[in-house]
Amino acid sequence: MRLSMNTRYAVIHASFWGAYGSLWAFIALVLEYNGFASAQVGVVTSCATLLSVFLSPAVSSFLDARPGLENRHGAMALLTLAAALCLLVWLVPLPRPFVLGACFALTLLGCMFFFLTHTISNTYMNALVGKAGGTASAVGTSLAISAVLELPAMTLVSRLQKRFSPGFFLRFAAGAEVVKFLIFYLARSMPLIYLGHCMQFFQFAVYAPATVYYVAAALPERDQLKGQSLIFVAGSGLGGALGNLLGGRLLDRSGIQAALLLGTVSAAASLLTFCLSTREDSR
Repeated sequence: MRLSMNTRYAVIHASFWGAYGSLWAFIALVLEYNGFASAQVGVVTSCATLLSVFLSPAVSSFLDARPGLENRHGAMALLTLAAALCLLVWLVPLPRPFVLGACFALTLLGCMFFFLTHTISNTYMNALVGKAGGTASAVGTSLAISAVLELPAMTLVSRLQKRFSPGFFLRFAAGAEVVKFLIFYLARSMPLIYLGHCMQFFQFAVYAPATVYYVAAALPERDQLKGQSLIFVAGSGLGGALGNLLGGRLLDRSGIQAALLLGTVSAAASLLTFCLSTREDSR
C-alpha cells in the first residue's frame, strides 16, 4: 500500500512539474508571439507571481477550515481551473487592453505599498522621534519640515512633467521612500531624523502629483475619475489601513525598529512594482 501511495505521489509530482516547466519555459515566447513587448511580458508574469502570494494562503486557510473537504478535491478543482484558463488563453488571444489593465492593477499595488510605508512614519511619528531622544517639540519640527518642503516640490514636478513621464516620477518617489526609511531605521539622533523628513521633498511631494499625471496618461478620458478613485482607495485606503494595523502591532510587540523595517521592505516592494508597471512609460 505504501509503494502504491509513493507511486501515486511521484506521478502527481511529475505531472505537476512537467506542466509547470512547460508553462514557464515558453510563456515569454507565447506572449511575444502574440505581440507583447518584453516589459508587458514582465507585467503579466509578475501579476501571476504576486497572485500566488495572496492566493496560496487564502486557499490553504479555506481548506483547513473545512475538514470535510479533502485536500485532493481542492487540488483537483484548482488544477482543473488552471487547465481551463490555459486552454482559454490558447484559443482566445489576450487583447491589448488586458495588458494595460494588468499594468494599472500593478500600479495600484505599488500605491498600496507606498502608502503603507508612508502611514507608518506619519502615525507613529512620536515613537520614531522618541527613539532618537526627541521630545514633542521635535515632532512638531519634523512635521513642519515635511510640510514646508511639499509645495515647492509639487511645483517643480508640475514644471518637469513635460520632460519626464509619470512612471519616472512614481519610481523616483518610491526610491526616495526607500532611502527615507533606511535613514529612519539607522537614525540614533535627531539630525538624522530631520534629514529623513527632508526626503519628503523627493518622496510624497513627488508621488502625489505623479499619480494624477499617471492616471491622465494611462486611462481614457471616460475612466479618469474612476482611476483617481482607485488610486486613492489603494493608497490612502488599503495601504493606510495596513500601515496603521501592521505598524501598530509590530510597535507593541517588537518596537519601532520592527515597524520601520516593515516600512523599508514595503517601500522596496513599491519601487519594484512601479518599475514593472511603468517600465514602458518613458520619454
